[in-house]
Amino acid sequence: MRLVTWLLPALLVGCATPPTLRTPTMNPAAPAPTFDPTLVVPIVKWPATEPRPLSAAAFDGGGGSAAAVPGDLSAVLRQVATPWTAEDGDIAPLIARLHATLLSSGGVGIAAPQIGVGKRVFLVKHGTRRHVSQPAGVPPYIVAYVNPQVIYASPEQQEDYEACLSVTGIGGRLPRALHLRLRYLAPDALQGPPREVEAHDWDARIFQHELDHIDGHLYIDHLATLSRTPLSIEEMRLHRDAGHRERGLVAP
Repeated sequence: MRLVTWLLPALLVGCATPPTLRTPTMNPAAPAPTFDPTLVVPIVKWPATEPRPLSAAAFDGGGGSAAAVPGDLSAVLRQVATPWTAEDGDIAPLIARLHATLLSSGGVGIAAPQIGVGKRVFLVKHGTRRHVSQPAGVPPYIVAYVNPQVIYASPEQQEDYEACLSVTGIGGRLPRALHLRLRYLAPDALQGPPREVEAHDWDARIFQHELDHIDGHLYIDHLATLSRTPLSIEEMRLHRDAGHRERGLVAP
């Protein structure tokens, strides 16, 4: 538990009062692109056996205990990503590649470093684990977040299971903040005012997983710091889904 409590204050801005949580909504000015298989790119992988335990030095963007081979795209997974700026040009091609690759992967989130781009951009598929008390028939939807910043993370945490598109074949259980609020830029309004979004439970966990990616961390680093052994992906999914049925995130 101390791990996540230690990590998040470095990211927080003005977190004295818990927010009234709202469901994130799609930007009506930016409809989701259709799936284009020609835009799918390989996901950058990191060895499951090479966690880098988290420390203050982990934020320096260095290679850590598991140095990547020079020129190897995997190095980007261990670097602190830089903000997207006007000098970077049109962001639409990056968003399109991330969108296509996420849909192809079957995952619930993807960050730019996972396709070899060291920028603070990620996509989240919302509503993949919707509480059974919420209205049925609302399909999951994908939203892009540019230069996201945590402005509130609840002290209340929750244990749950995670896996990663960049770490093959395993998963693990770790604590994350139960509620989260982010400030971010929308890709179609980079010069406009920042927007805010709140997330709870599973969606909040996805946000924190993707925030780790743009800070050069992987969830296996948390497992190593907590001295927890990863599970096979099959075993992890069994435990995750059993817990989600108990919490009403999937139908019994």
